[in-house]
Amino acid sequence: MLSKYDKNKDGKIYMRKQQLVKEQAFRKIMMKHTEMKTAPTINLLTKSNDRRYPFILPAISQNTLVKRYNYYVIGLIMVFFSAGAFADWILTYKNGNERIVRKLTLISIFK
Repeated sequence: MLSKYDKNKDGKIYMRKQQLVKEQAFRKIMMKHTEMKTAPTINLLTKSNDRRYPFILPAISQNTLVKRYNYYVIGLIMVFFSAGAFADWILTYKNGNERIVRKLTLISIFK
């Protein structure tokens, strides 16, 4: 490395030379990163050593699959809380004012 960046052949690396090395390394890394981003995705089907991970061969990319399942989870959580609120509403109006009377009775007991 010293012979590559030591232009004046004095055997020392100065700040300017060090900066040049950093810039070239950064450019090289960015080129590799660009190549990796533009390369097509390769999906491999291999046997997993962990039994918890079955064979899954989706027709869509992993990012799209993760987003889809995130939306499913959010939707199911909303359904869960909506169903709970609906059940509470049904029970409140089905029993009428009994619920209010029970609450007031409990409050008066503890006074």
